[in-house]
Amino acid sequence: MIALLDDLTGLCNRVSILLETGRALDRASRLERSVSILVVDLDRFSLVSESLGSAASDRLLQVVADRLVKAARGHDLVARLEWDRFAVLLDLVGDSQEAIGVAARILSALREPVEFEGHTVRTDATIGVAMSRADSTASDLMDEATAALTRAKLDGRGRWEMYDEALRMEAISRMRIETDLRTGIDTGAIRPWYQPIVDLHTGAPTAVEAFVRWHHPEHGVLPPAAFFAIAERAGLGGDLWDLMLDATLAAVAGWRTKAEHRNLGLVLILSSSQIGQPQLMQHLLERLDHHGVPTTALTIDIRDDVMAQLRRNHAVLTELRKVGVRLALDDFGTGAMPIQSLRFFPVDELKIDSSLTSGMSQGGTDAGLVLALVHMAEALGASVVAEGVERLSVARQLATLGVTRAQGHLLCPVLPKGDMDRLFSHERPFETAVAHIFPRPRAQ
Repeated sequence: MIALLDDLTGLCNRVSILLETGRALDRASRLERSVSILVVDLDRFSLVSESLGSAASDRLLQVVADRLVKAARGHDLVARLEWDRFAVLLDLVGDSQEAIGVAARILSALREPVEFEGHTVRTDATIGVAMSRADSTASDLMDEATAALTRAKLDGRGRWEMYDEALRMEAISRMRIETDLRTGIDTGAIRPWYQPIVDLHTGAPTAVEAFVRWHHPEHGVLPPAAFFAIAERAGLGGDLWDLMLDATLAAVAGWRTKAEHRNLGLVLILSSSQIGQPQLMQHLLERLDHHGVPTTALTIDIRDDVMAQLRRNHAVLTELRKVGVRLALDDFGTGAMPIQSLRFFPVDELKIDSSLTSGMSQGGTDAGLVLALVHMAEALGASVVAEGVERLSVARQLATLGVTRAQGHLLCPVLPKGDMDRLFSHERPFETAVAHIFPRPRAQ
């Protein structure tokens, strides 16, 4: 027997609301009316769960369920879809303004603080709204409301978004990209490019950072911003990680065979969803061993999405450090990660964000901020890498502030493997690039 109710809240579940949406669409067609679905997602609910525990989060979900029922119209159906996501079926809606009115009432109701067990908890929500068309199905309507929710979250949360033609075209484009992505992975059109991290004093490369690039047959070389989020939503993040891991380890193993580059390291980005893969550690160690690259040569870049779920990811990150893998905190100085997190989760490297390094060429306080970050790194026992170095004046300032390693277009742009092979055929490929940072005095 198929369950139709949610055990925690007593609301309908996903199966139930989809069945009722189908019936509502039939009624609306006969009466020349519309049906609307609102998908409601609680913002930052994971913080409540981590701070107060599962019992408190369950109680909060029950309060949210009650408020949703009261904010909806009397004959509307409220369902819990998953952990902190709900849906409201608006039957026989006159126009979109009626649906928007319900969405506004829900946002207002959920913003009221909740008092229990001596704590005051404030919730907020983001809502995606979809209106039926003549050819709509229940699953179509749910998918469209979810797409609108995604757009609303990207635009700032705590608001509603109506599904429209622009979103429909975006969904079609995303579907095409997903199809092309699968082909790109299978055919080798998606591959890593590299940017070296260079010692500013000697010009020696200490590591290379790998960036995924897609050689799209129509659009040329695409950066990860154009497709990585879509790949993750399509469940292709693991395939991309495997591709990048094997290709980059093979490349670095080859470069390390030269005596002058035998200590070359590799920097890879690891997203929160990839850290959650159950076989990550075993697979990573197997591939390192297969390519003959020691764990100490690998640095994992940690970004905000990983640190935002530090409690969940802490065990995996700790295990990575135990086997010798280095951890670098990316975009340091600009992210939303609380600095106090570093007190109980140390990292090996802090990467100063390019927005700070580029700002150093314009005067102001950026140089002072960079110096403060250098002192913080020293206190933590971490090394420092400056990202996005594009001007000679910036490189000189960084060197005087104690930053010894950097990456950026001044030193070397992001390049495909063939170009990197040619560079690494030289003993000190970037010696010329750093020669002007510390100019030698002319002979008399």
